[in-house]
Amino acid sequence: MEEETNFNNLKYTIMNEKNLSYLEGNLLYTGFGDQLNEQLKTAIAKQQAEFTLKVETAVNNVPMKAELYFKKSGETDVYFFNKYDVQLKTGKIDEEITQTFYIDKGHGITLKEAFNLLSGRAVYKELENKEGQRYMAWVKLDFSEKDTQGNFKRQQYHENYGYSLAEELGKYPIRELMEEKQRGDLVASLKKGNVQLVNFEKNGVVEKLYVEANPQFKTINVYDIQMHRIEKINLSEKYGQALSGKEQRSVSQSSKQAGKQGSDEDGGEAVPAKKLCPGKSQGIS
Repeated sequence: MEEETNFNNLKYTIMNEKNLSYLEGNLLYTGFGDQLNEQLKTAIAKQQAEFTLKVETAVNNVPMKAELYFKKSGETDVYFFNKYDVQLKTGKIDEEITQTFYIDKGHGITLKEAFNLLSGRAVYKELENKEGQRYMAWVKLDFSEKDTQGNFKRQQYHENYGYSLAEELGKYPIRELMEEKQRGDLVASLKKGNVQLVNFEKNGVVEKLYVEANPQFKTINVYDIQMHRIEKINLSEKYGQALSGKEQRSVSQSSKQAGKQGSDEDGGEAVPAKKLCPGKSQGIS
């Protein structure tokens, strides 16, 4: 009997350690790093049916608060990380916006992507429909409408919507498109919802500008170094004829390949910090 008890205790300990390691991996993937690992270990040891962990952090020097929800399986002693709430200050004094992001089998919207979504930008993600089929789509929050849970509703732009980030980038003489690794990093960064600093080049003159994806209007948004939006007509006048037809096709084709090969690295460079205002694109990558 004692041997059986010892065996069960050992089995429970091993399962607990595996569960802890799995959840730590979830937190790392989601962008919370290892700062909650000790709290997580302590909470699991208490063997409560469910628990939450709170953390105050920052993305691009902008303060964020998050509350993470964990729940034990109804059939085993295994815990799962199900969702997290995020609070982010807006441009209005003493105003915060809150959104819940759900985690499915350790995957979902990362903390950096949550920040970008709450800043009004779009993120390209793999999603799953009710039938369990996975698909890719751009996701953006609709700050004008909430669901029954109090979350901002999501707008989705599927592949058949007709938006090609690579093609839109290829319309402009962006120096980073001419080199394979930089192309991949740029596309991957924009797909995460980042604002990215790039070099526009015409007749040997280089201008540093910021770009972000805008799937809703099937274009890219471009900002000057002070994060002032540059109208498309002004961009066309200045850069529309910067490349010859042959060069334009070459850049466009290279960008298409980058759209398929984009790396998973979280690129994006820091840009001038501006106060957040939901529904508008912000100068924070």
